[in-house]
Amino acid sequence: MTDAAPHRLAYVQGRSSHAVAAVVLAAVGLPSSGCAISSLAASTGPRSSGDWSVARRQVAQVGETVDFDLVLRDPWRPFQEAPLSPLGLADYAVLRFAGVRVEAEPDDRGHFTFSYPFDAVRPGEGLTIRADVYQQRGRRDYMRVFDQWVKSDSPSETPDRWIAFDAIRIEFHQPVFEFRLERGAAEWRFDTARIDIRLADGSTRTALPNAAGRLEVGPPDASGARRLRYPPAAGEANVTGTTQATLTIEDAAGNVRRVDTTARTP
Repeated sequence: MTDAAPHRLAYVQGRSSHAVAAVVLAAVGLPSSGCAISSLAASTGPRSSGDWSVARRQVAQVGETVDFDLVLRDPWRPFQEAPLSPLGLADYAVLRFAGVRVEAEPDDRGHFTFSYPFDAVRPGEGLTIRADVYQQRGRRDYMRVFDQWVKSDSPSETPDRWIAFDAIRIEFHQPVFEFRLERGAAEWRFDTARIDIRLADGSTRTALPNAAGRLEVGPPDASGARRLRYPPAAGEANVTGTTQATLTIEDAAGNVRRVDTTARTP
């Protein structure tokens, strides 16, 4: 998790064209007792400033591991910086989406933190992420048995008390590097392809797309040129704006060709 305060009230910007200006604490779940409300933040803010987002609609890359941070707040003072301590009020929180269930207990700061790799989603897919907070009464309502969550149906058990919830929606995108590779003096050796990716923080990532099985090679056009496509893995493209990359490839005669391109993050 980043050290930046995830629930800062003056959140400035979301991702790319989905920027959100002057976002304040968004709508949250309020239990009938009125003892607490909750705020869910996700690590989809600009990485350069370490910001988080509490926006209702957020954007992440396919394959990205997203961190979540849930806190409780006093419903009568929802805009105060410090969260409400869960001590004596809430014992655990549950993150749910698309049949997935993840539980977390409060850390030393009183935050419920989660992390999940979204490597099974498709480009353009959207998921509603919901987090509920509970007070345990007796045994928990669910227990993990092997890899399954099993509900306790004992009539002697008192169901855990629901405290509050919050929810966000994340839409997933997949940037693509496209290269136009002109016909060479000899056949191109696609196993030699290397892509050097220049990120906004000044670092460079090198991908071997053919070895990773992610290089898409189109058929030659009328001039003999081919179109190559590479969907970068998570972390191989900037989270906002554009990303520049250079393809380096050899032909069967040992000639080297370099092609530049730019991919845009939605």
